Amino acid sequence: MTSTSMNLKVDIETRNLIDHAARLSGKSRTRFVIDAAMGRAEYVILDRKTFLMDAKAFDEFKTALDEPRPQDTQRRMESLLFRPKRWD
Repeated sequence: MTSTSMNLKVDIETRNLIDHAARLSGKSRTRFVIDAAMGRAEYVILDRKTFLMDAKAFDEFKTALDEPRPQDTQRRMESLLFRPKRWD
């Protein structure tokens, strides 16, 4: 992967807060800022994900949301949450 630089200007209090949090996390300032920015970027992108479906599929989707959850919900939810992210 090719690296590039990003220059940021922040006030001293902000830098000190970031440095303190980075130290508590055992990370460098750069790694801490990158991790935080990447987490926020993923959230923003996923929050704006659009799902396109026809009327029949949408009705099935709504019905599925209203149905009682199956007994193996916990296992299925963990499988979903811990599977590799597509952007990794």
